Amino acid sequence: MKNFIQPLKILSACGIIFTFIFAIWFVDDRYISAEEMSQEKKKIYLKINIGEYRILTKQYYDYVGLVKANPESKELKDGLKGIKTERDKIKTKIDNMLENGK
Repeated sequence: MKNFIQPLKILSACGIIFTFIFAIWFVDDRYISAEEMSQEKKKIYLKINIGEYRILTKQYYDYVGLVKANPESKELKDGLKGIKTERDKIKTKIDNMLENGK
């Protein structure tokens, strides 16, 4: 019987040690560092800006079509200028994010 209990104790001790190691590893992987968090935030903001740029581009071309259909409308021309200005700002922001990581 002693020959059976001794290896069982060793295996149990190894199992407990491995359990603690894997538990610490699991808990450590759940959390991210501040650097990883800032990188993820930058990626999210970049995705938001790209989505906004796409929406503004679609609006820009919709307004171009409307201005061609109604060339005398000052309101449409002002709206087109506003959209173009906002679109250029977003494009500059995206370019800065990609170049500098800001």
